Amino acid sequence: MTKTFLTSDTHFFHENVIKFCSRPFDSVEDMNYKLIRNWNQRVAPEDHIWFLGDFSFGKVEETKQILYRLNGIKHLITGNHDRKGRCQKLPWKEFFVEQHDYFRLKVGDIKAVLCHFPLSSWERGYYQFHGHCHTLPHEAQGKWKQHDVGVDNNNYAPILLEDAVKRSMANKTPPEGKHN
Repeated sequence: MTKTFLTSDTHFFHENVIKFCSRPFDSVEDMNYKLIRNWNQRVAPEDHIWFLGDFSFGKVEETKQILYRLNGIKHLITGNHDRKGRCQKLPWKEFFVEQHDYFRLKVGDIKAVLCHFPLSSWERGYYQFHGHCHTLPHEAQGKWKQHDVGVDNNNYAPILLEDAVKRSMANKTPPEGKHN
């Protein structure tokens, strides 16, 4: 059965992100290798994966080589680093079946708003999944029905959509009234 995964903020080839985010990697080569391995161990070629921004800091050709190696039917929600620097020249449509800044995803009974950035408010009845914050698992998490799907917050691997839903409600207080 086809599965749906979410992830963001891999920052391939970004040496400083190891230090900035206290990532447990010895080098950028080690980080790239383990992020690819973790992705491909979870995501099968027929699975859908929504990438919620900030893919790579590498040159176009080296970033393309990473994309060729990654499993799954890829969908892109553009992040702030995907719009500037070397990545702005990447032919995204060659690797991703679609590209958006914001997207309403419906899979079975799950309805989610996808954006690179966390939102302070979103459509009632939807979950909100985002990246950008480089949240760590021990840090305060977002609002009720919201989850940072970035690799830093999810064991450096894509997260299954159903698991993101569970984490979006874990240890969070539902808002009073008619919100989300």
